[in-house]
Amino acid sequence: MNPSRYYRPWLAATAAGLASAGDVVRGWVAALDARSASGDSAASAPAALRLLALVGRSRRVPPGVLAGADPGGVLARAEAVIADRPALVAAAVGAADPDGWVLRVAAAGESRPAAGADAARDLIDAFDDYELVWAAARAAGADPAELRERLDAAAALLAARPDVFLPAAVFTQAVGATIRPDLDAADPLLGRTAGTFAVLLDAIEAAEADARPLPPLGVAVRAAAPPVPAAGLIPPLPPEYAIAAGAVPELPPVPPFRWRSPDGAAGARLDFPTRPPPDRLVHLRFRRVVPPAGARVLLGGLRGVVTADGRAGFDWEDVRAVEPILDTLLVGDGRDARWIPEGGA
Repeated sequence: MNPSRYYRPWLAATAAGLASAGDVVRGWVAALDARSASGDSAASAPAALRLLALVGRSRRVPPGVLAGADPGGVLARAEAVIADRPALVAAAVGAADPDGWVLRVAAAGESRPAAGADAARDLIDAFDDYELVWAAARAAGADPAELRERLDAAAALLAARPDVFLPAAVFTQAVGATIRPDLDAADPLLGRTAGTFAVLLDAIEAAEADARPLPPLGVAVRAAAPPVPAAGLIPPLPPEYAIAAGAVPELPPVPPFRWRSPDGAAGARLDFPTRPPPDRLVHLRFRRVVPPAGARVLLGGLRGVVTADGRAGFDWEDVRAVEPILDTLLVGDGRDARWIPEGGA
């Protein structure tokens, strides 16, 4: 099997033979068969979601591998059930909950002891379920734009929180090995769902590279150049040795981050100083309609609560770390908790 963005034979679990793609595919076929035999493939919206996801996963597999794992035509029967009951797709879309998934990732990142392989696998599975349901809806002629928007916002956590997902490295490599290398061309919709595993495999590869001993430096250390602003809004701080060595140009100001509530009645603003304040806290401030004190806030995966003065505080360094997903703001609970980013001003 040739290497691809989904199959990387040099990664540790794959090289050691621990990531068995065949076992994974046979497990999906068995799960589909069990659902068909029990008759509960469409008993509820979550069951419809799982059915569509299992079918989508199986359709990402190379045809030859799938034929060997499904000699009885289980996938074809499941696809016939979906074709006969188009309401299944709408039910599955309604059961997808990317915002709840974001909260679960944040909770896993804060748990002590750290979440293990089973929890990480469940999170990866759930996000993949939602992506596959979106693809099934699009293939059926629907356009679940709101689901796509929420998935895109949640997807940033895959790269931003590798610590949550790395415990499931064996599972990630096994699923990646089931994905046909030409999927993007064969089925662009399913190809988009497979991007999840390309991102996770990138994180595994980076972690394994970091774990390897570094070779001798063997180069001269030069004076630090002035900092160059990164692609994001927040410029990088110059290294401490550069600050100690002499004057450093003033960093460009960061535009404030702004959001509005789903109904437009309330707003929120985060001012971010280029250098950490004395207490190292930055505050999300609410205006017009202020959430009640104690309301939960999730800012780019960081947890906070609204205080009596209508603010939620976050550590300056933590906010810098989550800038790629800083536009994700959830206030309170429920499906209407996600606020809409308005960008810098």
